[in-house]
Amino acid sequence: MFKKLFGGGDTLKDTQAEKQGENTTSGNHVPLVNLDDLANLTVDRSHNYPTHLDQPIIDDLQSGNLSSAIEKLSMPFTATTLRRSVHPKDLSPLWHHFKAHPDQCKALVDFIAAKHPEPLKVISEDTVTYLLLLELKLIQGDYPFVIQNGGLFSQKHSKDLRLQDIRARAWMLQNNKTDINEDLKNGFAPFRKMWCRDPFEKFTATEFGLVNLCCTNWMNASVGSFYQDEFEDVWGSPMAQDIRRSILDGSYQYCNKMACPFLRNQKLPDIDVVPHPYSREVIDGEYLTLPHVYPRNIVLSEDPICNLTCPSCRDEQKKGDENKLVHFEEKIFPKLLEGFTADMRICGHGDPFASQHYMRLMKRLDPKVHKIQNLTILTNGVLFSEKTWNNLSNLHDYNILMSVSIDAATEKTYDIVRRGGNWGRLQKALAFMQELRNTGRIMRFNFNYVVQNDNFREMPAFVEMAKSYDVDNVWFAFYQKAGSHISNDLYKEQAVYLPGHPNHAEFKEILAMDIMKDPIAHVPGV
Repeated sequence: MFKKLFGGGDTLKDTQAEKQGENTTSGNHVPLVNLDDLANLTVDRSHNYPTHLDQPIIDDLQSGNLSSAIEKLSMPFTATTLRRSVHPKDLSPLWHHFKAHPDQCKALVDFIAAKHPEPLKVISEDTVTYLLLLELKLIQGDYPFVIQNGGLFSQKHSKDLRLQDIRARAWMLQNNKTDINEDLKNGFAPFRKMWCRDPFEKFTATEFGLVNLCCTNWMNASVGSFYQDEFEDVWGSPMAQDIRRSILDGSYQYCNKMACPFLRNQKLPDIDVVPHPYSREVIDGEYLTLPHVYPRNIVLSEDPICNLTCPSCRDEQKKGDENKLVHFEEKIFPKLLEGFTADMRICGHGDPFASQHYMRLMKRLDPKVHKIQNLTILTNGVLFSEKTWNNLSNLHDYNILMSVSIDAATEKTYDIVRRGGNWGRLQKALAFMQELRNTGRIMRFNFNYVVQNDNFREMPAFVEMAKSYDVDNVWFAFYQKAGSHISNDLYKEQAVYLPGHPNHAEFKEILAMDIMKDPIAHVPGV
């Protein structure tokens, strides 16, 4: 049994408290990692990584045996699963060598280009060689090439974290979010100074009984099953430990760095000066297991049922496994409520007001017994009404944040992107939420918007609409391959934020509009 480390009085005031813009789709993704390799994990925060290539590679480069050199240089990408990025320690020698020998770097790039006149064809032939090519172009400082071609590559390999890591570093360097000279001095770990608390605090229950330590679009790795494993075993599993190791050593190997705006935009606190007592103890103690503390941030996404079938999320109605849901209600939920909860989020998949399961859970909450600092309710809004609010009167003493996913500013577009919705009913619900916010009965009122080809032109109007409802924040998220129903062709058609999309230039013009710079609008970088 866990012991509570801190009382309910301590607060969450750093950047993480504002993470309300997560994409709200979940999946059953199990990382392709050999758990036997995760035994006896240790944390290396020294960043004293190798700076020299192995001699056989140097011999190949000097003798002109470039095919052999490419094979050896590709090993870090070959040895790393697509569900993890390459560790900085494995890229450090490559960067140091080719920064010192740009002629050899150019020879390799030219060799690959000559062998593959149309580099994107390598996608289906040799993914690893293409990743190496992007890394070499990044070393050369050709950030536009990496961003453009990495984006095209991502149309088919959006889940490949090796690729997303390269794309994120290119974006950061082009936008002066990091200094390559400083990175090279510090073990080539551009994310080394950042501190994300989520894997040490967050428990995300997802469909099929899987548990994640972040939202599945930002971290596509499950740490166990709440249905098959004991709660304590999930929270301290080898996979959970390795994810935490990747945060402490600054590699963030399990994070989709292009999807997470906090990483890419360096919006996370400095790990060396974090003042929060719990975070400070975890960092200084290099804790990978947390037997002394409960999850403090709880996201309930285990029931996918929804009144809508939005194309960006699903192509048919879904329903949770009743046995798993009952098990969660009886065995897991009570344990989650035993400790101090900084934030509970209902729900990250589906809609809470369409789910009998979530309604039962919400009815069980008692502010006098269950110490939840902030209660976030994510919904499409259609089923919310004054009657619904009154039926959940037990929640009224909580600090409530209403977060509404809408994806449109007009009824015509809404009918396309929010299949099964009711625009008129939604407007009534939003007006009531506005009243709740303005009378102080809810703490925060946010809008969410999944940007896609079908709706990107309405982004400015959506911000204006949000302002008319006195909304606190508008969180834009980019269209992702959120389910098996999204084919590569459909993703390519809808992912307007990717370079190479026929409407990408128009999309960037919209992002440059003054209204998109309004303080309430939060848009990921492109």
